[in-house]
Amino acid sequence: MSDQAEIEQLAEAEYEKLQKHLRSIQLNLKSLNEEKNIQLKKQQKTISVLQNEYEKLKEDIRILEEGTHAKKKVDLDSQLEDLYEVYGDTLKKIEIEKNNIWELENHTKKLEKEIDSLRKNQVPDSCYKETIAKAQKDVIKLENRLDVVNKKCSNVLTENSHLRDEINHMLQDRFVLLFVQ
Repeated sequence: MSDQAEIEQLAEAEYEKLQKHLRSIQLNLKSLNEEKNIQLKKQQKTISVLQNEYEKLKEDIRILEEGTHAKKKVDLDSQLEDLYEVYGDTLKKIEIEKNNIWELENHTKKLEKEIDSLRKNQVPDSCYKETIAKAQKDVIKLENRLDVVNKKCSNVLTENSHLRDEINHMLQDRFVLLFVQ
């Protein structure tokens, strides 16, 4: 058993040693990668600067070869390129604005149609006032008729009451006459 325990201890010690070695290798790899990335960025920056200088030198050589008016031509060419870019951008903006105007016109037409339909359905104030006045007159006429009918009804009821009293009185007289004989 002790041999096996020693073997396990040796294996564990070796494992820890290998892990430490792995960590140190990973740290070295990380620092190496960082250094290479920094160096790569510096080289890319240098390449970019050198390319710009190369383009300028090519331009200067072309100007020298073409003569005194070459510089003006180059300036005019660059201005022309800039103006073409501005022209293209302006055309795009004009198209966008045309589309916006077209959409607004369509929306305006729809709104005008809705307004027209609302106007057709809308009753003018004068017609509305006339309708109200006519309705009020009709109400007054109907109230007067109701009052007249109520008075007639009252008169009929009163007359009916008098007739009922008279009938009752006649019945009593008849009763008295029939039993008295």
